Amino acid sequence: MLIALNLGTALGRADACTLASRLVDWCWRRSLRHTDLGVTPEALSSARGLVAGAADVAASEERAAGALGARILVRGEAEYPSALETLSHPPPAIYLRGDLPAAPGIAIVGPRNADPWALDAAAWFAGDLARRGLTVVSGFARGVDAAAHRGALATPDGRTLAVLGCGLDVPYPRQHYRLAAEIAQRGAVVTEFPIGREPAPWHFPVRNRMIAALSAATLVIQATAKSGALSTARFALDLGREVLALPGRVGDPRSAGSNALLRDGAHVALEPDDVWMALPLAARPPETAPCARERRSSEPILDLLVRAPLPVDELATRLDLPVERVLAKLSELELRGQVERLPGATWGRSRG
Repeated sequence: MLIALNLGTALGRADACTLASRLVDWCWRRSLRHTDLGVTPEALSSARGLVAGAADVAASEERAAGALGARILVRGEAEYPSALETLSHPPPAIYLRGDLPAAPGIAIVGPRNADPWALDAAAWFAGDLARRGLTVVSGFARGVDAAAHRGALATPDGRTLAVLGCGLDVPYPRQHYRLAAEIAQRGAVVTEFPIGREPAPWHFPVRNRMIAALSAATLVIQATAKSGALSTARFALDLGREVLALPGRVGDPRSAGSNALLRDGAHVALEPDDVWMALPLAARPPETAPCARERRSSEPILDLLVRAPLPVDELATRLDLPVERVLAKLSELELRGQVERLPGATWGRSRG
């Protein structure tokens, strides 16, 4: 019945979630009125119609999910994430491709049209925190979201979780088809929207609340004053979770939202250690040694750049590392003022 409720296009998400939470009450006590349940008369009537054919609807939806290599989890099942129960309106059902990582989550969110600096920062933070055992959670959009997912995937054993604003079978964004497959192998792609449901503007705030709920903290990278990333931050605050932001240039519209978060009390994130220290102790995986090893491995980059600047490809070849990991290290060193980006995709030691 929960799967059928979740499919109802005539039901708003809040009404669907409310009725799902009181399913036994309104299914068996027909005398209950819509006012007793806190929904509109239309919502209650629509829900009763959905439940009448729930078995067939659920079976069809489960077959469609299975064809995608996915499964459906409903509230009350053991595998349904307990973190979602902290929401005021937990989704009645979620669609899952892959396996939900057991590791605590850290949300990394930002704009689709982020500049190269923000993309590098997202990959660096994601890679470093994934090395420490955290699961990187983001919204699968272009820009910062994709950079965060890829930063986690570029880390050996790094895990990431993508939360969609559409059905699992909808190719959105189209260029992320392969990325979705990679994420499902190293984490999961998850959504509360049914098979075939196309993206819509209101879907993304709904998605953002799930991102916040599945994460112990949220890091915002380069948000405008009206960025959707700010809604994730607000949901995180409502849930009592920590919010951090990467400072941007004063007066730059692309960072107006993230800078405003800092003004209003968000934690400053200058490096991954800042995120780590802001996490509750219970949300920190015990194994931190890999991070220390990775930090020491950044020193060979500085050694290679002593004599002359070098292109990223050559650095990757000499270090026998993927280009993505070298870029993440370079971004870390750049923020520390030890290296600088030069024309022609070349990097050199900082002259300052």
